[in-house]
Amino acid sequence: MTFQRVSGLPQLRPLQTLSLSGKRHYILPDKSIVPSVTTLLGHFEDKGIRRWRAKVGYDEADRISEEARVRGEAYHSLLEDYLDNTPIDKILSRPELVKVGPRLSQNFFCTLPYLNRITNIHYQETCLYSLALKLAGRCDVIAEFDGALSVIDFKTARKEKKEEYIQNYFEQATCYSLMYEELVGVEVPQIVILIAADQENGASTLQCFVKQAKDYKSSLMRKIDAYHTGKEI
Repeated sequence: MTFQRVSGLPQLRPLQTLSLSGKRHYILPDKSIVPSVTTLLGHFEDKGIRRWRAKVGYDEADRISEEARVRGEAYHSLLEDYLDNTPIDKILSRPELVKVGPRLSQNFFCTLPYLNRITNIHYQETCLYSLALKLAGRCDVIAEFDGALSVIDFKTARKEKKEEYIQNYFEQATCYSLMYEELVGVEVPQIVILIAADQENGASTLQCFVKQAKDYKSSLMRKIDAYHTGKEI
C-alpha cells in the first residue's frame, strides 16, 4: 500500500520545548510559554499515578515507566516509517526491534491492518498549538480513517485498556482537533485511538476506538479552565 499526502496545506513549524518542574512546555511563536496537552491532562491524573507508584514500589515504577517510554518511542518510529512508505523489510532491520525485544514487532504487525485504513495524510508527527486554549502538543497523524478526517493517536500498553479508564486519551485527541481547526481552518470531527496492548500469552492485540471529538469537548474545556485558573473539578 502507498500512502498519499494532501498537498497545499500550510506549513506548521516545530515548536521549541522546555521542562518546567519536570513537565513539558512549549514556546509559541508569540514567545508565550504554555503547557503541553499531556502535561495539562496529567495534572488531573497525578493522584492515581502516585497511588500506583506507592503500590508497586518507586524503583519498579521507574523501571516500568522507562521501559514504556522506550517502547512507545520505538513503536511510533516504526509506524512513522510505514506511513512514509518505507519498505517493511527495511523497517524490520531497524535496531529498535532488537533493543526493545519481540513485543515491539508484535505491536507493529498487529497495528498494520489499521494503518491500512488511513488515507490522504494531512500531517504526521507535527506540532499543534492554540493561542485560545493556551496549550500545545505533538500530534501523531491527521488523515482520513475509513474516509473521515481524523486525529489519529498511537499508544502502547502492558494490557488491554477499559474504555472508561482512557477518557484522557479521547480528550487529548479532541484538543488536537481544536488546535488544528484554529491553525488550519479545517474541522476534524473524528478521533481515533489505536492501542497496541500486550496479552498474557505473549501476543499483542490492537484496540481501536473511533469517537467523535464533539463528545469530549465539554470535559476537556472544564479541565483546561480548571488548570489555568487553579480550580478543582
